[in-house]
Amino acid sequence: MALRGSTDRPRLRLPAALLELPQTIEESGSGEKLVPEKILRRSVGFRGRLAHSTSRHRRIREGSKPTVEKHLIGYQQIPFQFSLHIVGAAGANPEHRKFLAEGKNDPRPEFMRQLKSAIEPAGSIVVFNAAFEKGRLNECAELFPECGKWISVVNSRMVDLLNPFKAFNFYHPDQCGSASLKSVLPALTGKDYEHLEIQEGGMASLEFLRVTFTNVGEAERKRVRRALDGYCSQDTVGMIWILDSLRNHL
Repeated sequence: MALRGSTDRPRLRLPAALLELPQTIEESGSGEKLVPEKILRRSVGFRGRLAHSTSRHRRIREGSKPTVEKHLIGYQQIPFQFSLHIVGAAGANPEHRKFLAEGKNDPRPEFMRQLKSAIEPAGSIVVFNAAFEKGRLNECAELFPECGKWISVVNSRMVDLLNPFKAFNFYHPDQCGSASLKSVLPALTGKDYEHLEIQEGGMASLEFLRVTFTNVGEAERKRVRRALDGYCSQDTVGMIWILDSLRNHL
């Protein structure tokens, strides 16, 4: 998925002098390329969005089947949205595929059905902070054992775009010591989230819960859902922009 929740801001603790370093580019210590060549040829940018709240889960449980109820625990993270930008070749225009849950029932069955339909059977799946994406998918594998083999294959195809920035294989002073997507994107591309109505993952989850489980007008509900689409889409297309920028540096 490019899945995201409370992990939007992986920040590195650095000495102040290190924040003044110039831009640096290097191969990893193992001799591997900064970005594997196969990713530069064909890739899927994947991102997901989560809801997590004990009170909201009680409401989800009211409309869920008993087999699903036992898998809902306090503060568990529940995926309700994903965005995919699919690039068939380097420099090609990406194809966008997306999902945003409707209704008050447990969103995970439809989330998984749509995700299995959306992800192509071949190509790298580029994510930002793969441990998070894999963790949420593995939780879905426990809930839906019939999806376990497929999820295992998807996890094996993931490539973590966070790694070269976390390892300082690439660093730009405008990152100010942060390896988060919101710091890397403007540093490399000059593009950011400032124009969006929703600019942060926690706000995205809260807004989804508000317009799904409280009494709001239809116009407000549609406005927020458009904003959620825009925010999640920015994550995945942003990864494409970062890859394009890295390609220009190689």
